[in-house]
Amino acid sequence: MLRRIAKVIVSGGKGDKIIFLCGCFNSGTTIMRDVLGSHPSIKKTPREGVVYTRLLSDYEVEEWARCWCERDRIEEINTVEFSDLSADALLSDWRFWMPKRGWFLEKSIANLARMRQLEKLFPDARFIVISRDPLPVIEGITRRTKALVENPNGVYTDNMAFDQWKLCKDFAEEQVNLLTHCHQLTYERFVEAPDVEINKILNFLDLEPSASYENPYLRIGDINWQIRNGNQDSIKAVSDERISKIRNRLEINGY
Repeated sequence: MLRRIAKVIVSGGKGDKIIFLCGCFNSGTTIMRDVLGSHPSIKKTPREGVVYTRLLSDYEVEEWARCWCERDRIEEINTVEFSDLSADALLSDWRFWMPKRGWFLEKSIANLARMRQLEKLFPDARFIVISRDPLPVIEGITRRTKALVENPNGVYTDNMAFDQWKLCKDFAEEQVNLLTHCHQLTYERFVEAPDVEINKILNFLDLEPSASYENPYLRIGDINWQIRNGNQDSIKAVSDERISKIRNRLEINGY
């Protein structure tokens, strides 16, 4: 219903300036979306773009939020969904939030697994890929799913969260060097020098690097954002035994 109303009352932008913000769950994509979306030349969707379209899957099945299935299944979904998908059809569902001028920012975790397909639809799109140390990612995924009402199956094990982190990492590494316009950063670099990292992104988007930082506040546009490093809190929440098992698995997998 919301999509139909939006199509009728809003003409929206042309869709020629799109940013796809990608990263694993709990890697910093949400704070990055909100910070960048506060720039006067960037407009964002209030939630993940997959929420507002039936044309793209979030890959989540059997009520397991923040957890994907096997690689083969994801690749099969991509093949089906992009076989006859047009840019205009996808933009039609997002039109309500798109500016007539400036950049449109779309953040969906699932896009990390289909960046190449999205680039074929939108050749001039800019991709921003953020990564984070695996320990806080794994801790965050397991912690945040405990409280999810829509997850009646129980909580995630560290092994499940590790598999999700690794799958996201693999998809990113396989695609970033094949994209025409892609900027990579880490959560750790962002929280250490947020103005530096945001200004790099603004430059990447052909916008004036205007972010400033006076610890702990990052200023962009007319908004101040309090930036803090959440890694230590995540690590403190994990027992030594859990950390040892996670690090052992990282070593086994060559990380």
